[in-house]
Amino acid sequence: MDLNVLVRGQSNALRFADYGGAAALEAGLEGRLSGVDVRLLYQWDTNASTILSGTAFMDWDTDGQQASLLRFVRGLSADLKDNPTATLWLHNEFDQNNGGLTTNAWLGEVRADAAMVRDALGQGAGTTPYTFVPIRYPSSDNFGTVGNGMAALDADPAFNAEISWAAWSLSMDGDGYANSGHMGNADAVQLGGSLAESLAETLRPLAVGSAPSPIPTASTPMQATIGTGSDTLVLRVSQDAYQGSAQYTVSVDGVQINGTLTAQALHGSGQSDIVNVLGNWGPGSHTASVNFLNDAWDGTAATDRNLYVDSATYDGAAVDGAVWILLSSGPVTFGFTELSPIV
Repeated sequence: MDLNVLVRGQSNALRFADYGGAAALEAGLEGRLSGVDVRLLYQWDTNASTILSGTAFMDWDTDGQQASLLRFVRGLSADLKDNPTATLWLHNEFDQNNGGLTTNAWLGEVRADAAMVRDALGQGAGTTPYTFVPIRYPSSDNFGTVGNGMAALDADPAFNAEISWAAWSLSMDGDGYANSGHMGNADAVQLGGSLAESLAETLRPLAVGSAPSPIPTASTPMQATIGTGSDTLVLRVSQDAYQGSAQYTVSVDGVQINGTLTAQALHGSGQSDIVNVLGNWGPGSHTASVNFLNDAWDGTAATDRNLYVDSATYDGAAVDGAVWILLSSGPVTFGFTELSPIV
């Protein structure tokens, strides 16, 4: 059985590959996956590279780096393209310094990029898992934006991704001092060994030749409860799914309740997810907000991701103005009232 690991990124991905990290990863995987031949796929300094130092991923589609990556993948031999292929993405330090970057913009670029890579391989998400590896970068002031995007992909079963924090504990002494912008030789080998442990478990179902677990389709309504308290705001939510499910957050009076939610029920089915939002809201007027995070559209009704707030009730009573169709990313709001107790 053969498996591929496609290594991509910028200068730290180059250090990882060139300083022994890739070799340690390959040896570690083959030691854990008996009888499996692991092929590490990467290249730099050509017009068909997977590693491109000194670049910002958000500009790859316009500056030629994405075309370089796709040339590499499309140029693989047929026997390599047939192998299950994990993408190991050592994250882009340049994007962490982009103060204007939004999670939605980053997610849109990553999803589009992944769709093209998978198409070039001729495979679907089930046999092409992604592992995102955040890299500490000393001047970064915007990793939260990228980290939220990684978390959203990790939470989306249709995308098939995970996050490894194995690089977060590295010395990062590749520039001659600790906590610099680049990993050193020992860092690279340490990271390769650490990633082998986690990536082996990701690849094991594919390595034994079993069919991957089917990626759940976004059609079965789900029921969730978020927050705590004696008051209950019930939201009924559905979606149009395309290249993944719609994701959103819920806030009340400007305070987000828990984390990102992923819609399951398809709007066309006539069904809705049930989200019970709990809180202790005092007497008077309150404002609820549903923020759609990851709109997508490729020109047709069949290639459009949307979110719907189908209805809402508060403590059992219908909420006026709570029906919304979200055709683009961003929040919608509606009000509800907590009555004063009768004395």
